[in-house]
Amino acid sequence: MQAPTFGLTPITYSGSGDAIQPIGIPDTSVSRVMITITHTGASNIMGGPWLRTSTRARALLVNEIGAYSGTMIITNDATGLSIEADGGWTATIEPISTAPKFAETYTGSGDSVVIYPGDKGVADMAHSGQATSQSGPTAKTEQVTYW
Repeated sequence: MQAPTFGLTPITYSGSGDAIQPIGIPDTSVSRVMITITHTGASNIMGGPWLRTSTRARALLVNEIGAYSGTMIITNDATGLSIEADGGWTATIEPISTAPKFAETYTGSGDSVVIYPGDKGVADMAHSGQATSQSGPTAKTEQVTYW
């Protein structure tokens, strides 16, 4: 099975400093989408999605100091982003199907979304950084997406 798409070009929002940014996910039949957040400031950036069912940000996706670029997965019930930043930022929403695909090995750093389109199996992962590393399946199909 293919990862779902909503057939549109990526949607990018941008700003500078703190913001509550309304967002729109064009196809609500897609349960999850990717969001790539960048920050060009020198100090802290914190951000997370607002959901239809909540009066505040549900989860903190980003909490970094300095320049940042990372991709995460959010659910389709996100209606906005809460951003606290000291500089310029962008948030780009796109289908998970546009994530990089890999056959046997993938090497990367930072927050990433990748797709392994092969047969089910056990993933062998290594982490050499000093911060916490998290990964896990997010797809309900034969494909497994790790974050």
